[in-house]
Amino acid sequence: MRAFMLYLKQHPEKGGAYYANHIGNLCGSNFIREQNSLPYQDKFKENYARRAAAFSRLKSLCQSFLPGDTENMGFHQEWKEIYKKDRLLALTNKAATQTNPPMSPEQRAEYKKALLQNSDAIFHGALGAALAYNRRADGQSEYWLNGQMISSSGPENQDMRMAFNTVRFELGLASDGSDPESVVTCVLTNFCYNNPDEYIRHAMQSEPPEGREDRIQRIIQWRKQIGAAILAKDVAFFLPR
Repeated sequence: MRAFMLYLKQHPEKGGAYYANHIGNLCGSNFIREQNSLPYQDKFKENYARRAAAFSRLKSLCQSFLPGDTENMGFHQEWKEIYKKDRLLALTNKAATQTNPPMSPEQRAEYKKALLQNSDAIFHGALGAALAYNRRADGQSEYWLNGQMISSSGPENQDMRMAFNTVRFELGLASDGSDPESVVTCVLTNFCYNNPDEYIRHAMQSEPPEGREDRIQRIIQWRKQIGAAILAKDVAFFLPR
């Protein structure tokens, strides 16, 4: 397990340090340590076999931890602690705090350039739409993608956020349901998917049928464009025009 965690930290495209912390934290939880197999729940019976297999895979990733490893190796962290300690996440929090003065255009460009220096797939998933977020001089919020201003609320904004939520798969994380991120989601949420498009379609099930497919295609297109911009470290893609 320690070799696996080190591998994650050395390979940002496979999850990186943020992902290693997340997996380590989960391995130290009572849910993993106290269960030899996934408890059966009748309401999830149709998906039980797949979730049970995912649980077994996760359990095998965690089994080489020795007592105290999760604490001694520094993996047992809460996301709020990571936000406090991490320079980039602290910058993001500062930029989004309404009581702070808006950044100048030069500061905004430097801030986004700093975010794009990190190629960690899970980091960018955790950021959400922070890369697209901008505050004007009057304090109003705006979102921009490739010269297009995105609505700050409603379906368009929701679709943009879904694109950012799945951009990790454009940054190198396995997109076939085999990566630990997908395994964890399958076990904890009863949502098991084989590719990011399936993830999006599942998430959009509750939306009105009219226009749903167009929105799904928009999300997929934005996900690919955002991923390409992150990999190219294209600051201008996320700035107001």
